[in-house]
Amino acid sequence: MIPDGSCACLRTASVPTRIGQSFPPGAQGRIQSLRQDARGLLELLLPTKSHNRLSAVKMIQCVQRMLYLSVLVAFAACNAPPVPLDDILIEKTFVPEQCVRAVKVGDYVRYHYNGMFPDGKKFDSSYDRGSTYNVFVGKKQLIQGMDKALVGMCINERRLVKIPPHLAYGKQGYGDIIPPDSILHFDVLLLDVWNPEDGVQINTYHTPSTCSRKVEVSDYVRYHYNGTLLDGTLFDSSHTRMRTYDTYVGIGWLIAGMDQGLLGMCVGERRIITMPPSLGYGENGD
Repeated sequence: MIPDGSCACLRTASVPTRIGQSFPPGAQGRIQSLRQDARGLLELLLPTKSHNRLSAVKMIQCVQRMLYLSVLVAFAACNAPPVPLDDILIEKTFVPEQCVRAVKVGDYVRYHYNGMFPDGKKFDSSYDRGSTYNVFVGKKQLIQGMDKALVGMCINERRLVKIPPHLAYGKQGYGDIIPPDSILHFDVLLLDVWNPEDGVQINTYHTPSTCSRKVEVSDYVRYHYNGTLLDGTLFDSSHTRMRTYDTYVGIGWLIAGMDQGLLGMCVGERRIITMPPSLGYGENGD
């Protein structure tokens, strides 16, 4: 079974490139079969009078020429060399239903990837190392093709990126890993994006009908929380411990983003507080 859109070729000899050259044996047999089918069909449909028989013969010859040319074109297309890549090609293999933020130049991103040659052979993988690749986009910290490919991606989006040599490692290649003039394929999954200019983002999705008191600096508070990464991965939860987190606000007992995010809250209010690494656990994590 040949998948839709695939070009099936049975080649036992070189493909003819001009009228007069011979087809491979399999192709010759197929052409002969098509000729016989066409002749039989036309003989059934056309009149048998002599002056009409001449027209029928001419029509059969015309059909045979058309069949010959169509097979010639099909086999020539199968043997045509691949068109060289002038720019990156992007195939979006998974797009999340919601995209609250897309990557732009200057953003800092975390992503997983598999790097492969066009034949599928893997030459690099962040999964194998057990850590994401973390880098600024558009700052020439990546090969040019990857810098372009990441722009516009959403968190949890997955892309298959094909990069031509001049936007990858060019004629020099990369050591013993990537030969010169190599086309590279990358399967990329974006996990996180932020910008140095980002501050704390607050989304209040439940507000009580009355608010007698709002949180201020040095207040002592008790609250429940779920802590997740931007891709939805849960890393901490007071609910699983079945006890609230009790602390003072604004005196350095919390990470800076949480200190800012709690200010102004009412008892019973619910918020989603999103903070960049600089206001969370920084480059070292926790």
